[in-house]
Amino acid sequence: MNTSNRKYIQVGVLRMEKVSQVIYYLLSNSPNGRNVVEISKLIYYSDGAYYQRNAKTITGETYIHTDTCPQILNFNYAALYLIENKHIEVRPRFKTDTFCGFSLFAAKEMPTTKISKQEKRIIQKVLSAFKGGLVDENLHYPNLYENYIITPLYSEIKFSTSSLGTKIHFLKKKSLLRLSDKIFRVIFD
Repeated sequence: MNTSNRKYIQVGVLRMEKVSQVIYYLLSNSPNGRNVVEISKLIYYSDGAYYQRNAKTITGETYIHTDTCPQILNFNYAALYLIENKHIEVRPRFKTDTFCGFSLFAAKEMPTTKISKQEKRIIQKVLSAFKGGLVDENLHYPNLYENYIITPLYSEIKFSTSSLGTKIHFLKKKSLLRLSDKIFRVIFD
């Protein structure tokens, strides 16, 4: 094996550790568990919010627009690692005696040393925005939601440097509203 392949494998292992720790951290702060779609979206919003401040993501992973959510390419590998090592467990969900899928829960303690304090703060902020579930994503993180929605299905979701230092793009919306208001006045005045 040449050295460039070995370096790629080492970087891949380091990223996988980080993704696994982020998933575990999210679940350890979610006492009612989360399903795969919720976890994927929480990681996406955490990475996006972190990217807007630091021009890099927490996980360093590539996102794909799947039919259900923005998902890290290696999400399933990380989940498999966590389940095999008993750090998380899978439980069925029921609502009024009807099966509704599966939820993941934190189980055995796992160190989260790869996640910095600043990264944990961002993750906590995202978790607090979605305490009751992922409702009104476009209210909390409209630029990240829009970025995900406009990406074609099964394409890579890219974070943009044009959104650096921004929380949400209300300024863009307001300027569009001002422009449409001016157009309306010109047409109807």
